[in-house]
Amino acid sequence: MKNLIRDTLFYFRFKRAIRKADKYHRLTGNKFMVLLYKNRPIVKSKKNLKAMIADGKLKCTIGQLENIALYITL
Repeated sequence: MKNLIRDTLFYFRFKRAIRKADKYHRLTGNKFMVLLYKNRPIVKSKKNLKAMIADGKLKCTIGQLENIALYITL
C-alpha cells in the first residue's frame, strides 16, 4: 500500500514538473530540465545549471546532467 501511494505521489509531482518546464520554456525560450533531487522532481534551466557548474556548486558536466535528466524541453 505504501508503494502505491508513493508511486502515485511521484507520478503527480513528475507531471506537474513537466508542465512547469514546458510553461517556462514557452515563456522564455530557454531549455529546461526535470531532475531528481532528494527523490523529488525539480525544474532547472540549462543556463542556471551551467552557472552552478561554473561556480563549483555542481561537480559534473552539463552533458552528464542531460543524460540523467528525466525530461528535457526542446
